[in-house]
Amino acid sequence: MINAIIWALFGNDDDGIYGDSNWNKTGSKSWWTAIKWWFRNPFHNFCFYVIGFADVPASEYVRKGRYPYSVFSPYGGWNFTVIHYKWLWLPFISFEDRTLGQFYIGWRERANFGIKLNRWLLVFFVMTVSYWRFIR
Repeated sequence: MINAIIWALFGNDDDGIYGDSNWNKTGSKSWWTAIKWWFRNPFHNFCFYVIGFADVPASEYVRKGRYPYSVFSPYGGWNFTVIHYKWLWLPFISFEDRTLGQFYIGWRERANFGIKLNRWLLVFFVMTVSYWRFIR
């Protein structure tokens, strides 16, 4: 049981514990590289294989929405999609803007779960949460 928990929380079956060759260009296999890769890509197996189903062939689920096979809209702005797998309906929402950055949450095009919040959207999110906590 403990092995399954460690596998789900700290494992990366796709890229290994040291990262892929695009990220780890030198091929370093140190403990520090493994820690940096985990912080870069935490809970990989959990998101891909426990709550996601990236190991299921794409022919077994249907993705529907505005741009169902893209993470972001090719024109910027919002993208809303859902994955229908057996009796499950799994949502996905994303937003992209050149100035503000990128955001997404939900089950992505490979049926793995993911969250991304970067650049100014992160600053906006933190400021909004701080504001609402302040006025309460």
